[in-house]
Amino acid sequence: MENGAGVTTQAARPGPLLVFVGVLLCLALGAAGWKTYSAFSAARERDRAAEVEALALTATVGGGAALDQALLGRVRTNFTLALLDSQQQYDLAAAALTNPPVLDMALVKNRADLQARAEAVRRLIKAARDMREFAENTPEIYRRELEKHKLPPQAREADLKRFAAEIAAVNPTIIALRRAQVRRAEALLRLVLLLDGAWGRWDYRPAQQDLSFKQAKDMDAYNMTYEEFNALSKEAQSLKDQLKTRTP
Repeated sequence: MENGAGVTTQAARPGPLLVFVGVLLCLALGAAGWKTYSAFSAARERDRAAEVEALALTATVGGGAALDQALLGRVRTNFTLALLDSQQQYDLAAAALTNPPVLDMALVKNRADLQARAEAVRRLIKAARDMREFAENTPEIYRRELEKHKLPPQAREADLKRFAAEIAAVNPTIIALRRAQVRRAEALLRLVLLLDGAWGRWDYRPAQQDLSFKQAKDMDAYNMTYEEFNALSKEAQSLKDQLKTRTP
């Protein structure tokens, strides 16, 4: 177009960088919008499920305090089932390392055998971390379960306080146990990986039922890590024993 001085000019066009930034902003806003919609949709589905549950229980137990107690019973049952599922996943992963024992090298004939054991230990680590997360966030997990049911706010708050008081004495020990179990599983993985990394530089001695290393550095690294693993095993067992003495 022509300006006042009679010079023809063109409207400025956005450069490639501005176009790129604009695209990124659109994508970011779109992602944020989708997350907002997804959260809203999930909350709506949760509210609908809570309404259906409350109506079904009302037909059975009636309303008022009786309904609140029935809903709180559901909360406690669901929380307990989630806790038991987390423990079961850990127990299954731990059991997979016992037959044969993961550090028993008698049946390890090649690196593939050793690497399969490493994968089994990684599954244990994941299960241990899941249990640790559950323990560290127990009150929040219980609160989220309360929010899934059609309860009056005061009933939720009262039950959350009751729950927090019940676990106050034992949950710190449970958290310490779960953290020790994670560190123990991680030390176990390091032992297996040390043997894998030193493949060809150690032998299993059937008569002594132990390992013979060809290089001192490999033996020292293995022994040091094994001492750590053994100490963590004792720590975890001690914490388990403490919990047993507090259980009615």
